[in-house]
Amino acid sequence: MQKTILLALLCAMSGATPALAVNTWAGSTADDMAVEQDACAPDAYRFCGGNTVFIFEMENCLKRYMPYLSRPCRKQLSPTDFRKYHGEEPDFFGF
Repeated sequence: MQKTILLALLCAMSGATPALAVNTWAGSTADDMAVEQDACAPDAYRFCGGNTVFIFEMENCLKRYMPYLSRPCRKQLSPTDFRKYHGEEPDFFGF
């Protein structure tokens, strides 16, 4: 019984870990989030009413209007292209 619970817990934890690393849209620190909020506040009120409480709800709303957002807001919400730091395509599997 204990082995079954331990195995289930281990499987649940291993499945949740990639989900935590997927989000590249939100800032990783309070300072990053403050910059993002300052850049997107006018667009958030214009397109989303500014009434969403959770940051992910606001980001999802703003993503729907991405072509119409101000340039600073689009820049903050666009995922970072890490290839620009390395100058080559990533080789995830080492081939």
